[in-house]
Amino acid sequence: VCITAAIMMKYMKDYFWHKIKIPNTDARICVKIGDITKGKKGSRVIGINNKLETSAAAIAKNSIHEKVIKKHGEAIIQEKFDEAKQKLEKVSGRQEYAFGDAFSCEVQDKHYIFLVMSEMNNPTHPTVGKEQLLGAINRFFHNQKNIHIDQDILCFPVIGTGAGGNSMSQKEVICEIARQFVLFKKSGRDETSRIRDLNIVVWWKNLHSIDWHDMVKEVDAIVAACGDCNTVSAP
Repeated sequence: VCITAAIMMKYMKDYFWHKIKIPNTDARICVKIGDITKGKKGSRVIGINNKLETSAAAIAKNSIHEKVIKKHGEAIIQEKFDEAKQKLEKVSGRQEYAFGDAFSCEVQDKHYIFLVMSEMNNPTHPTVGKEQLLGAINRFFHNQKNIHIDQDILCFPVIGTGAGGNSMSQKEVICEIARQFVLFKKSGRDETSRIRDLNIVVWWKNLHSIDWHDMVKEVDAIVAACGDCNTVSAP
């Protein structure tokens, strides 16, 4: 029984752990199944709304944003958000974050990068459209100059596919994250914020909605096609 269990665990890890190196760089992309709120290594991207709202009534249930708030407590997360708002106003004069804006901070033993990727159209329902989400992913990789990446490892969830999300599938979002990362690495602009490993983390409960083999083939094709490109291509 133990031997069978060990073989099955190894098979599951190999099957749901796809890693590929980007040609002519030291960077790698890994698409894997897991829970982005667990583990200690690297920085974790967490999608949030443009109001930096943390109240339970305004956060989508079962979202990663909600998981982080429950893990650390609303008061702690709200304190970090208030600090970020104050810094934004001091540096830029703006009082509200735009799509694709991000800020990083330590919360207890975790390093998070909070990425604005939805907006509060009403007090209790954050939403994001396809063009907004694509813009947020693009801007995150190409216009963030002072975001610290812990241990050169970035863990990125499949954002924008929850209850308030757009019409993009998980595979489409995964492929766009991979595409923009490859373009970012090939552009030569990865100097101030070095990312060696990009881990795209699919929440294990959502695995049923992905054709894993098809997704892996498309990610590999994106890496191959963008190996020598330096411009943003449409998804």
